[in-house]
Amino acid sequence: QCVGDEGVATIMSALMQQTSRKRKRSSGLRVLAIESCGVGHSGASSISDMLCHATGSSLRLLELSNNDIGDAGAEALSGAIVESGHRLGHLGLNNAGIGDHGAVMFGEILKSNRSLHTLSLQKNAGITDVGASSLLEAVYDTDSVASIIGSNHVLRGLNLRGCSRISPKLLHLTNQLCGRMLCKEEDLIRLKISKHMASAECGVALEDFDLELMPRILSFVGKTSGMTSLFLTLKSLPILYTHYDPEAFQPEKVLDETMDEKEEIPASNATFLEQFKLNSRRARKYYTIFANLVPERSAMIRYQDRRIWNRHESTTLASAASNNSQHNLSSAATNTSG
Repeated sequence: QCVGDEGVATIMSALMQQTSRKRKRSSGLRVLAIESCGVGHSGASSISDMLCHATGSSLRLLELSNNDIGDAGAEALSGAIVESGHRLGHLGLNNAGIGDHGAVMFGEILKSNRSLHTLSLQKNAGITDVGASSLLEAVYDTDSVASIIGSNHVLRGLNLRGCSRISPKLLHLTNQLCGRMLCKEEDLIRLKISKHMASAECGVALEDFDLELMPRILSFVGKTSGMTSLFLTLKSLPILYTHYDPEAFQPEKVLDETMDEKEEIPASNATFLEQFKLNSRRARKYYTIFANLVPERSAMIRYQDRRIWNRHESTTLASAASNNSQHNLSSAATNTSG
């Protein structure tokens, strides 16, 4: 015989009275499992009252699967979780007659709740993409990078399997982001940001950052991924070869020293890399060193009229290069000027 709503109400009342008579040092109720007991939204309301009582403050696992809780019961439970503010970690509501309204209510509390690490809503046919999107938004708010960082990273077990009205694409994304119970929080944040940047259009992912922070961002990327990786990434950007920046350099005409007649070329007609090369003698010098010597990994680099050996090259190569150092430097200068 099923416990039903009346039986649940009696049990919850007894638990609250017993807690009132217990000593404060008692550990209290930590696990409550009432599965397949004919509990409806009225019984869920009784459980919600218990959650707001001192009895529910120690509860860590609540399992109510295979009951007819419905959206009304889900709303009562979500409200109790917010009101009580206790540290419930697991909530099981599989096959509980919950639809989009109940899912949206849970999605709202998950934006601020940082104790619930598992929410199982399997086989609730009433949940569609609307409810699933609301739940996913709490853990993966893609409005900006800052909103992703501020999302809920505590919920690691959002289970929507068996909800037949949710699209496979949304289910797959939910499993990717909320199926990593053993993943560290910082690794999970990196995964979410990387996934957002891979799907966002060029520049959208970093739109919240001030342009003045870009040198620090590039410095961090260079330190963590290596200068070679950073160089290859920047070198492959098509925009550097197709667009110009009228504010990056002086707007006046610049000389193209590669032409015999020293023809003047308007900076506005040049691409960004051409602007960079033509802007000044010093810029051209360092651009030539950067573009020519770095890919070839030359054993010798000329810097401020001094010869510096590349410490990453072998001693044999350095010795062989020293015999003809003057010839090599002259050849490099000739090639550069040419």
